[in-house]
Amino acid sequence: MRISNFADLVTSIGIVVLAVLLYIVLNNQNKIVALVALGLWLAEALFLAISKGWLGNRVMPLCCFCKKKEIIK
Repeated sequence: MRISNFADLVTSIGIVVLAVLLYIVLNNQNKIVALVALGLWLAEALFLAISKGWLGNRVMPLCCFCKKKEIIK
């Protein structure tokens, strides 16, 4: 594993940890805002993982209705 991949993995884990901490802090004040913030931060971590290819070597394109079903490597 390259160092840059490892650094991005640590960044993604840090995003999840900070999202959970933010949810814990905001949950007592405003539950809706806490859930929205948690969801957005988890989406950011997920998109980072997809863009770096950690969820597998092949990710289907977002346009699944295209005539060409190419796999991005």
